Amino acid sequence: MIKIQYLKFLLRALILIAALFIAINAIRGNSNQEPIKIVKQHEEVKEDHYIITKELIVSKLTSRSQLVSMEQDFIKLYTDVDKGFLGDRYTELTVKGKYILGLETKDIEVKHVDEEQGIVYLKLGKPTLISLEIPYDQVEFDKTKGWLRLAANEDEEVKFYKSVVKDIKKRILSDEEVIKQAELHNKQVVEDLLEMTPGVKSVIFE
Repeated sequence: MIKIQYLKFLLRALILIAALFIAINAIRGNSNQEPIKIVKQHEEVKEDHYIITKELIVSKLTSRSQLVSMEQDFIKLYTDVDKGFLGDRYTELTVKGKYILGLETKDIEVKHVDEEQGIVYLKLGKPTLISLEIPYDQVEFDKTKGWLRLAANEDEEVKFYKSVVKDIKKRILSDEEVIKQAELHNKQVVEDLLEMTPGVKSVIFE
Protein backbone atom coordinates (compact mmCIF):
# COMPACT_ATOMS: atom_id res chain seq x y z
CA MET A 1 0.00 0.00 0.00
CA ILE A 2 2.81 2.37 0.91
CA LYS A 3 4.59 1.52 -2.37
CA ILE A 4 1.53 2.44 -4.45
CA GLN A 5 1.18 5.84 -2.70
CA TYR A 6 4.88 6.48 -3.28
CA LEU A 7 4.48 5.77 -7.01
CA LYS A 8 1.50 8.17 -7.24
CA PHE A 9 3.50 10.89 -5.51
CA LEU A 10 6.42 10.33 -7.86
CA LEU A 11 4.13 10.51 -10.92
CA ARG A 12 2.61 13.79 -9.75
CA ALA A 13 6.08 15.23 -9.17
CA LEU A 14 7.19 14.28 -12.69
CA ILE A 15 4.07 15.86 -14.20
CA LEU A 16 4.70 19.10 -12.24
CA ILE A 17 8.35 19.20 -13.33
CA ALA A 18 7.37 18.64 -16.98
CA ALA A 19 4.80 21.45 -16.79
CA LEU A 20 7.33 23.85 -15.31
CA PHE A 21 9.85 22.95 -18.01
CA ILE A 22 7.34 23.67 -20.81
CA ALA A 23 6.35 27.00 -19.23
CA ILE A 24 9.97 28.13 -18.87
CA ASN A 25 10.74 27.31 -22.55
CA ALA A 26 7.63 29.17 -23.71
CA ILE A 27 8.66 32.28 -21.79
CA ARG A 28 12.19 32.15 -23.21
CA GLY A 29 10.86 31.73 -26.74
CA ASN A 30 8.56 34.77 -26.48
CA SER A 31 11.39 36.92 -25.11
CA ASN A 32 13.38 36.35 -28.34
CA GLN A 33 10.56 37.61 -30.59
CA GLU A 34 10.13 41.27 -31.66
CA PRO A 35 7.50 43.17 -29.69
CA ILE A 36 4.10 43.48 -31.33
CA LYS A 37 3.41 46.94 -32.77
CA ILE A 38 -0.10 48.34 -32.66
CA VAL A 39 -0.66 50.26 -35.92
CA LYS A 40 -2.97 53.20 -35.65
CA GLN A 41 -5.48 53.84 -38.41
CA HIS A 42 -3.75 56.93 -39.77
CA GLU A 43 -0.44 55.06 -39.97
CA GLU A 44 -1.82 52.04 -41.74
CA VAL A 45 -2.29 53.53 -45.22
CA LYS A 46 -0.29 56.41 -46.63
CA GLU A 47 -1.39 57.24 -50.15
CA ASP A 48 1.21 58.94 -52.31
CA HIS A 49 -0.80 58.40 -55.47
CA TYR A 50 -4.32 59.68 -55.95
CA ILE A 51 -6.68 58.46 -58.62
CA ILE A 52 -8.60 61.24 -60.36
CA THR A 53 -11.75 60.47 -62.30
CA LYS A 54 -14.21 62.43 -64.39
CA GLU A 55 -16.81 62.06 -61.65
CA LEU A 56 -14.40 63.50 -59.09
CA ILE A 57 -13.64 66.54 -61.27
CA VAL A 58 -17.33 67.18 -62.00
CA SER A 59 -18.12 66.95 -58.29
CA LYS A 60 -15.31 69.38 -57.46
CA LEU A 61 -16.44 71.92 -60.05
CA THR A 62 -20.14 71.76 -59.26
CA SER A 63 -19.62 72.08 -55.51
CA ARG A 64 -20.44 75.74 -56.21
CA SER A 65 -23.13 76.94 -58.60
CA GLN A 66 -21.01 79.89 -59.77
CA LEU A 67 -17.38 80.90 -59.86
CA VAL A 68 -16.51 84.59 -59.45
CA SER A 69 -13.54 85.71 -61.52
CA MET A 70 -13.77 89.42 -62.31
CA GLU A 71 -15.03 92.53 -60.52
CA GLN A 72 -15.14 96.04 -61.94
CA ASP A 73 -16.33 99.46 -60.68
CA PHE A 74 -17.76 101.98 -63.11
CA ILE A 75 -19.29 105.46 -63.46
CA LYS A 76 -21.61 106.26 -66.36
CA LEU A 77 -23.63 109.23 -67.48
CA TYR A 78 -26.95 108.83 -69.33
CA THR A 79 -29.23 111.47 -70.81
CA ASP A 80 -32.97 111.15 -71.29
CA VAL A 81 -34.75 113.46 -73.79
CA ASP A 82 -38.46 114.03 -73.28
CA LYS A 83 -40.17 116.03 -76.01
CA GLY A 84 -43.10 118.25 -75.08
CA PHE A 85 -45.23 121.28 -76.06
CA LEU A 86 -43.11 123.58 -73.94
CA GLY A 87 -39.83 122.27 -75.32
CA ASP A 88 -37.55 119.31 -74.87
CA ARG A 89 -36.52 118.33 -71.38
CA TYR A 90 -33.07 116.80 -70.89
CA THR A 91 -32.49 114.79 -67.75
CA GLU A 92 -29.07 113.42 -66.92
CA LEU A 93 -28.55 110.37 -64.76
CA THR A 94 -25.17 109.63 -63.19
CA VAL A 95 -24.78 106.04 -62.02
CA LYS A 96 -22.00 104.55 -59.94
CA GLY A 97 -21.87 100.82 -59.59
CA LYS A 98 -20.03 97.53 -59.76
CA TYR A 99 -20.43 94.41 -61.83
CA ILE A 100 -19.14 90.90 -61.22
CA LEU A 101 -18.45 88.40 -63.98
CA GLY A 102 -17.79 84.72 -63.66
CA LEU A 103 -18.93 81.33 -64.76
CA GLU A 104 -21.88 79.00 -64.22
CA THR A 105 -20.32 75.69 -63.19
CA LYS A 106 -23.11 73.75 -64.92
CA ASP A 107 -21.77 75.12 -68.21
CA ILE A 108 -18.33 73.54 -67.69
CA GLU A 109 -17.85 70.40 -69.78
CA VAL A 110 -15.26 67.85 -68.67
CA LYS A 111 -14.02 66.49 -71.98
CA HIS A 112 -11.43 63.99 -70.75
CA VAL A 113 -9.39 63.04 -67.69
CA ASP A 114 -5.94 61.52 -68.13
CA GLU A 115 -5.66 59.62 -64.86
CA GLU A 116 -2.06 58.52 -65.37
CA GLN A 117 -0.69 61.96 -66.27
CA GLY A 118 -3.03 63.92 -64.01
CA ILE A 119 -4.29 66.13 -66.86
CA VAL A 120 -7.87 67.43 -67.04
CA TYR A 121 -9.33 68.62 -70.37
CA LEU A 122 -12.16 71.14 -70.08
CA LYS A 123 -14.43 73.31 -72.17
CA LEU A 124 -15.80 76.37 -70.41
CA GLY A 125 -19.11 78.06 -71.05
CA LYS A 126 -19.46 81.75 -71.85
CA PRO A 127 -18.80 84.31 -69.10
CA THR A 128 -21.91 85.28 -67.22
CA LEU A 129 -22.91 88.44 -65.39
CA ILE A 130 -23.20 87.24 -61.81
CA SER A 131 -24.28 90.54 -60.34
CA LEU A 132 -24.75 94.20 -61.20
CA GLU A 133 -24.89 96.63 -58.31
CA ILE A 134 -26.36 100.07 -59.03
CA PRO A 135 -28.03 101.24 -55.81
CA TYR A 136 -31.04 103.40 -56.68
CA ASP A 137 -30.54 105.59 -53.63
CA GLN A 138 -27.08 106.53 -54.90
CA VAL A 139 -27.97 107.64 -58.45
CA GLU A 140 -28.19 111.36 -59.32
CA PHE A 141 -30.88 112.92 -61.54
CA ASP A 142 -30.34 116.40 -62.95
CA LYS A 143 -32.49 118.41 -65.40
CA THR A 144 -30.06 120.20 -67.74
CA LYS A 145 -32.44 121.62 -70.38
CA GLY A 146 -36.13 122.51 -70.62
CA TRP A 147 -36.49 125.16 -67.99
CA LEU A 148 -40.17 125.64 -68.86
CA ARG A 149 -40.73 121.99 -68.07
CA LEU A 150 -41.11 120.45 -64.67
CA ALA A 151 -38.39 118.06 -63.55
CA ALA A 152 -39.06 114.35 -63.97
CA ASN A 153 -41.39 112.94 -61.34
CA GLU A 154 -40.62 109.81 -59.31
CA ASP A 155 -42.29 107.41 -61.75
CA GLU A 156 -40.34 108.92 -64.65
CA GLU A 157 -37.08 108.67 -62.71
CA VAL A 158 -37.70 104.99 -61.84
CA LYS A 159 -38.50 104.23 -65.48
CA PHE A 160 -35.31 106.00 -66.61
CA TYR A 161 -33.26 104.16 -64.00
CA LYS A 162 -34.58 100.72 -65.06
CA SER A 163 -33.83 101.43 -68.72
CA VAL A 164 -30.27 102.43 -67.78
CA VAL A 165 -29.71 99.22 -65.78
CA LYS A 166 -30.96 97.16 -68.71
CA ASP A 167 -28.67 99.00 -71.11
CA ILE A 168 -25.61 98.57 -68.88
CA LYS A 169 -26.20 94.81 -68.66
CA LYS A 170 -26.42 94.61 -72.43
CA ARG A 171 -23.27 96.69 -72.94
CA ILE A 172 -21.21 94.63 -70.50
CA LEU A 173 -22.05 91.32 -72.16
CA SER A 174 -21.50 92.73 -75.66
CA ASP A 175 -18.15 94.36 -74.87
CA GLU A 176 -15.60 92.11 -76.57
CA GLU A 177 -12.69 93.36 -74.48
CA VAL A 178 -14.55 92.80 -71.21
CA ILE A 179 -15.61 89.29 -72.28
CA LYS A 180 -12.07 88.46 -73.35
CA GLN A 181 -10.72 89.48 -69.94
CA ALA A 182 -13.48 87.51 -68.21
CA GLU A 183 -12.61 84.38 -70.19
CA LEU A 184 -8.98 84.62 -69.10
CA HIS A 185 -9.96 85.13 -65.48
CA ASN A 186 -12.44 82.24 -65.65
CA LYS A 187 -9.71 79.88 -66.85
CA GLN A 188 -7.41 80.99 -64.06
CA VAL A 189 -10.06 80.50 -61.38
CA VAL A 190 -10.95 77.01 -62.63
CA GLU A 191 -7.30 76.05 -62.93
CA ASP A 192 -6.54 77.23 -59.39
CA LEU A 193 -9.56 75.33 -58.05
CA LEU A 194 -8.66 72.03 -59.72
CA GLU A 195 -4.95 72.18 -59.01
CA MET A 196 -5.77 72.09 -55.30
CA THR A 197 -7.22 68.63 -55.94
CA PRO A 198 -4.69 65.84 -55.20
CA GLY A 199 -3.66 64.08 -58.39
CA VAL A 200 -4.40 66.98 -60.77
CA LYS A 201 -1.16 68.27 -62.28
CA SER A 202 -2.47 70.47 -65.10
CA VAL A 203 -5.63 71.70 -66.79
CA ILE A 204 -6.03 72.12 -70.54
CA PHE A 205 -8.88 74.20 -72.01
CA GLU A 206 -10.33 73.35 -75.40
